Amino acid sequence: MLIRLRVRRFFCGNPGCAAGTFAGQGGGVAGRLLRRSLPLLGLLAQIGLVPAGRAGARLAGVLGAPVHRTTLLRLVAALGEPGIGAAPEVTGVDDFALRKGRV
Repeated sequence: MLIRLRVRRFFCGNPGCAAGTFAGQGGGVAGRLLRRSLPLLGLLAQIGLVPAGRAGARLAGVLGAPVHRTTLLRLVAALGEPGIGAAPEVTGVDDFALRKGRV
């Protein structure tokens, strides 16, 4: 699959600038030095969360984005830990009485 992306080129007017030209970013589609688009990386990370490993790699291949299982695991590890929500203010007696079929 080939995606043609048109970006703007900027020229530096400073004669001491080593780079000389700069390219604009893709605006949420492409990132710097990435082999996959940002939406595809998000999709692969979500695929890696549910089945992970080999099953996730097979699912991604069926969906048209073949990827290695370790890549899925690396994307999941890069997501980080989810935030911890607030603790409940009141804990009822029934929350502790569910043991041994007692209500």
